[in-house]
Amino acid sequence: MSALATSLTFQQLVVDGVLSPIHQAFGETLQRLDTSVSPDVLLAAVLCSEQLSRGHVCLELSSARTIAFPTSDADSRIRQYKNWPDEAEWIDNLQNSPLVTVVETDATWESSSTPLVLDVERRRLYLARYWYFEQRLAGNIANRLKQELLRFDESRIQGDIANLFPDRENAGSRDQCLAVSNSVDRWFSVITGGPGTGKTTTVARLLALRLLQQLEAGNDPTDLRILLMAPTGKAAQRLNESLSRATQRLDVDERVHKALQQVSAGTIHRLLGWTPLPPERGGPFRHRAEVPLEADIVLVDEASMVDLALMCRLFDAIPQSAQVVLIGDRDQL
Repeated sequence: MSALATSLTFQQLVVDGVLSPIHQAFGETLQRLDTSVSPDVLLAAVLCSEQLSRGHVCLELSSARTIAFPTSDADSRIRQYKNWPDEAEWIDNLQNSPLVTVVETDATWESSSTPLVLDVERRRLYLARYWYFEQRLAGNIANRLKQELLRFDESRIQGDIANLFPDRENAGSRDQCLAVSNSVDRWFSVITGGPGTGKTTTVARLLALRLLQQLEAGNDPTDLRILLMAPTGKAAQRLNESLSRATQRLDVDERVHKALQQVSAGTIHRLLGWTPLPPERGGPFRHRAEVPLEADIVLVDEASMVDLALMCRLFDAIPQSAQVVLIGDRDQL
């Protein structure tokens, strides 16, 4: 019997009931787009869609055979398959499919008319829009990392850091001090830590340090435009409450306290200005590359909870002249 006859197929997944209706409908749509679509290509496309529902932006072809599907079977809650396509043939079929655009690792993210994108070198299959989101976000971050560091008076900033972290010899405070020192002059940074490690305290001191530099340069601290955001309303509320408590404990100039008290977190959707309008009419957000956010510093809490599409649109809307700090638990997802 040929490999094609024995290999796992989209139809087998449908019969076994391991696909949700949306993934099944996606496969049926591709069959209508290309009536002669290869069974291997159809299987990969449906699995790519299925992986998205698990939080993965692509299908790793090399590890596909480890996928376990949840079932409603009381005796076995997961189903795994052994009859996977040969990986080399699978990739070859994808490369020759009219539904797939083949790209190199360093390819740019211009649009394509195909629904699927194959990164041959990494052996990854994407739904096209998610490949473009990933490339666009990566390019945006890379551009920020190439920018020259912000310049501050070195002697003043070292003194301010020492004042903000009087207990920096202690292990926890030392890590927070290091995070602030490494982030204050960079256009893009990530602050991570598990529950109880003082991420919000670190954020409060980072903002206080930036406001102190503003004050010492002869500028009004309240002129520094700070945007705090989180993926959900509950997360934004928690951030506001934690930041308020952390701010009260700071021993800084009253003008810096005042500026910090004016900072209020909101959801990403609200701050981007969500709108029901379609993209061709300016949606889904009012703020985008053409209408950027008015901000000097943007901090995103619970960053690991933000999906790729939303993070990409957020970075599109943040001007290159604004610092970006992502905050979260690297082990959360």
